[in-house]
Amino acid sequence: MHSVALCGHQFCVECMRQYIEAMLLEGGVPRCPRYQCESKPILRSFTNLLTLKLRKMWEQRIQEDSIPVADRVYCPNRMCSALMSFHGLITCPAVITRGWVQILQQMT
Repeated sequence: MHSVALCGHQFCVECMRQYIEAMLLEGGVPRCPRYQCESKPILRSFTNLLTLKLRKMWEQRIQEDSIPVADRVYCPNRMCSALMSFHGLITCPAVITRGWVQILQQMT
């Protein structure tokens, strides 16, 4: 059994792993699977259940979730499309040129 730290709801390890993986692959932030429970599982308590790729994906979702929807912008570089924030919480991994900066400034 595995327990969600904030609410204490318990689930079998394999069901919890599959649920978290499905939430991440669908683009969501994992929450407790118990009906109407809004508790968010703590990443640290699931590190041994998930692959490195899924752990990094969860970290990215946590960052994304911390940016208000109104402040989210995506890199206009078609080769990147990374989620960014005007407040600098997430930065684009692509090389930003003066032209891209002008495009981003026009979006505000």
